[in-house]
Amino acid sequence: MTEVSATLTLEAIRVMPVEHTITQEISHEHGYITQLHVFSVPHSQDHVAMSFRIPETIVSPFTAHLESLGHTVSFSRTGVDVTRQYNTLNLQTVTLTDEVNAYRQLFRKATNMKDMLQIQQALTKVETQLQATTQQKTLLTHNVQYASVQLTLIPHTSAPPHPTRYGFLKAMALSLRQMGRLANLTVMVLGWITPWLLFLLIAGLAGRYLRRFWAAHQTTKS
Repeated sequence: MTEVSATLTLEAIRVMPVEHTITQEISHEHGYITQLHVFSVPHSQDHVAMSFRIPETIVSPFTAHLESLGHTVSFSRTGVDVTRQYNTLNLQTVTLTDEVNAYRQLFRKATNMKDMLQIQQALTKVETQLQATTQQKTLLTHNVQYASVQLTLIPHTSAPPHPTRYGFLKAMALSLRQMGRLANLTVMVLGWITPWLLFLLIAGLAGRYLRRFWAAHQTTKS
């Protein structure tokens, strides 16, 4: 008995349509999805991570079909032999079943309340162990019959991102935000250049005054 699992990462031109197709095909092949996560990525398409189980008898052709839906980035497949584990659980089930039957026979033969209570407590304990062991055996059998597949879908490197859509109010808010940034930049530039303009104006006036003063002084000397 072998428990099969596979891990596959695919690049797709359009991620969500491929995810929808795979979901339908899993159901068609009598499989089922155990986990599905959609991750939003800025300036890109969504990424999808999903786990599902598919009948082990078709896992090879099914994963090959998945690879045809996009570009395979990575793929791996493993198999774990669980024969010994199954045999151990099977033996425990047989042993616990025999114990349950033995305690039930003792309970029917008990003649006083004290013995009946002790037998009932022991019987309840063994029945609980039998139920847990049976569930483990059933789950192990199911995992052998249904292979586990971990699939990740990412957009192809050449795939266009989803177009950004802006409503009227959002577009207006964006325009106002840009205008606000431009106004702030204008104030910063004026704040930086104004002292220099004042300095140049004062220097020009001072130079003009000095030239007039020097000319008047030369005239007086003459």
